[in-house]
Amino acid sequence: MNVVETAIVVGTVGANVEQALSALDADVIRVRDSDTARIVLGQRPSALLIIDGHTPENEGWALAAEAPFRALLHFRPSDAERAWAGLGSVFADVIAEDASVEEWTARLRAVAADVRREGQRSQTLGYLAHDLNNPMAAIRILGQVLQGEMSDPETQKDVSDILEAVDAACIFVEGFAAANRLERGHREIHAQNIELGDLVARSIDRAALSPYVMYKQPDRPIELRGDAEVLAQAILDLVWTARRLTAENRRVRILCEEFTVRVFSHGSSLPEDLRYRLIAPFQSVAARERQLAVPPFGLVFARWAAERHGGRIEVDPAPQGAEFRMVLNPG
Repeated sequence: MNVVETAIVVGTVGANVEQALSALDADVIRVRDSDTARIVLGQRPSALLIIDGHTPENEGWALAAEAPFRALLHFRPSDAERAWAGLGSVFADVIAEDASVEEWTARLRAVAADVRREGQRSQTLGYLAHDLNNPMAAIRILGQVLQGEMSDPETQKDVSDILEAVDAACIFVEGFAAANRLERGHREIHAQNIELGDLVARSIDRAALSPYVMYKQPDRPIELRGDAEVLAQAILDLVWTARRLTAENRRVRILCEEFTVRVFSHGSSLPEDLRYRLIAPFQSVAARERQLAVPPFGLVFARWAAERHGGRIEVDPAPQGAEFRMVLNPG
């Protein structure tokens, strides 16, 4: 069975690659630039992406890094080590320009098989996230009812702790579900008028966050156009990541300045080599391996949300912690 269903070729590739694709009977979509490739990737989320080595390097790396959860083949890399760092995906591969047709065919089959298995895994976990959401919501509602009926302070504290734990699990499910939707190609943006300071306040009004954050709304409204639901999830991902890196006796500090949301963690420092990994697909696993309790889905969704709103996500060191910034475009 053919496991390569669609290949998107950016630029012009060699005859060996063309023969390999022909032998696999793949549906090949040819585009000239990265902007067009992004549009096609949105329509074919499981496609392989092959970038011509003659594509301007900065454009090629940007396209590779912006395609979350996708197998990438970079054609004719100038530096293999840099290629791996630039691609930033465990399902990426690098192959030399002069590789034979047989080598290209074998590599295409192997990588596409990984994509197929990853798609099945993604679909299964998506169902799991959906199925977990309903019982979690029911437990949260029950806890809120019980909390209002309890008069004993100790019992109220116990119920409050349960609500906090359940809400933490809900935040994980919501974050994973958002990342999974992005992975499966659901990337619509519905623009509306937003007041950023109020959006931040509503995003962090959670049982698992409220006791651990410090936030004062801006003195004047900060209005912009954007998707409130998408940006709220991005803000939640930023704050939850900072919360996971903050010591129990400290609070996450949040500032909203102009069109920038700044979130400061206090506790575990974030090594420089891990900062990029938080916004790259799958790479937050490296932080977990170093005993840094960041969410497993990282900031991939937050990065996409910021970029779709003409902005960016930045991660920098801060005194005794890290600063996470979401810079937005007011348009």
